[in-house]
Amino acid sequence: MKLNNLSAKKICRLISTGMVFSMLVITGIFGGIMQDTRIFIAGGTLTLCAFFWIWLLVLFFGKRFWKTPFSFYF
Repeated sequence: MKLNNLSAKKICRLISTGMVFSMLVITGIFGGIMQDTRIFIAGGTLTLCAFFWIWLLVLFFGKRFWKTPFSFYF
């Protein structure tokens, strides 16, 4: 996989998308096994909270990497 033309912000977004997707899959598996709606509610709430914080970190680090003198690497 070539990462030469991906920025740090795009890489962080790919990682955060994968994390949120895996959290939703794990919630779905546990909810399907246990047959309890509270698992879906708790898993969905935790996934939304994690997505919000990951989104803030992507915004913060994306701007921070862009302003560094080594931004040509990203």
